[in-house]
Amino acid sequence: MSLSQKELLEMAIYQEISTRNFYSQIAERIQDKSGKKKFLELSQEEENHQNILNGWYERKFGQKFIPDPQALKPVFEFPQEAVFSKSSALEAVSVGIQLERDSANFYSSWKEKEEGEEARDLLQKLIDFENSHFLRLKEEYQAISQNFYWI
Repeated sequence: MSLSQKELLEMAIYQEISTRNFYSQIAERIQDKSGKKKFLELSQEEENHQNILNGWYERKFGQKFIPDPQALKPVFEFPQEAVFSKSSALEAVSVGIQLERDSANFYSSWKEKEEGEEARDLLQKLIDFENSHFLRLKEEYQAISQNFYWI
């Protein structure tokens, strides 16, 4: 069974909200100002993606998308320690890398099936955003694994 465009948009919006929340939670736990800033920026960019999708949803369906708080699930269980250890920082960034990869793949497969040029352009923009985040997080992972980390 194929998903409708409405269902796809709803899935994408929930993904952006979950990813934004994930990056915000990382930023709250980071001691290093530079690391905190990076993850706050990622969180803000995910919110911008959500706003783009919300606008598309409203134009397409004539109503605002109202997320159901019960539909949002945490994407990562953070360690209980007040601050990250190196291993938990690597694990959190790994989750972010996977989220960005999954999002780019989701948008790519949707784009392949989409017939509307406007929708295809929007999906390509989202793919580019997610790939950019993927690369930034890979760099962060390498920095942490090479003994520079923000705990």
